[in-house]
Amino acid sequence: MAGSARTPTLTALLCLGERSGKEEGWGIYEKPSLSAQPGPSVSWGENVTLQCRSEIWFDTFHLSKEGSLAPPQVLHLQDPAIPYQVNFTLSPVTSDHEGTYRCYGSHSGSPYLLSYPSDPLKLLVSGEGPQPCPLCSPGPSKQEARLGV
Repeated sequence: MAGSARTPTLTALLCLGERSGKEEGWGIYEKPSLSAQPGPSVSWGENVTLQCRSEIWFDTFHLSKEGSLAPPQVLHLQDPAIPYQVNFTLSPVTSDHEGTYRCYGSHSGSPYLLSYPSDPLKLLVSGEGPQPCPLCSPGPSKQEARLGV
């Protein structure tokens, strides 16, 4: 352990172990993958689905946005078929959704032990939302106009 700054306890907290079918020992969980449908570049107001999937069984998936103070979104696995996956829907997309996302897997019995993160996915949002209509906003009332307000 001369070249490693990590202790066995720290390593255990950083990643989940996986029991082999023969109960021979522990390994390291593979990270889940994260993809965007229809793609990582969307227009303002469209819907986008961030799909987190894994070949390793997790029953809970977490989606976090880099730099966000909001807690990660959490979804529980609904379909037990391989690959294990959940869909996080962002709808409708606004400029607030733009950023870098990662997903993690966990088990409901140990919700604070997360897998390694997925590779980052950068979501780009083009266009702008509805703009206020300067001709639509009410002007000053007649009384305000006389008073110069």
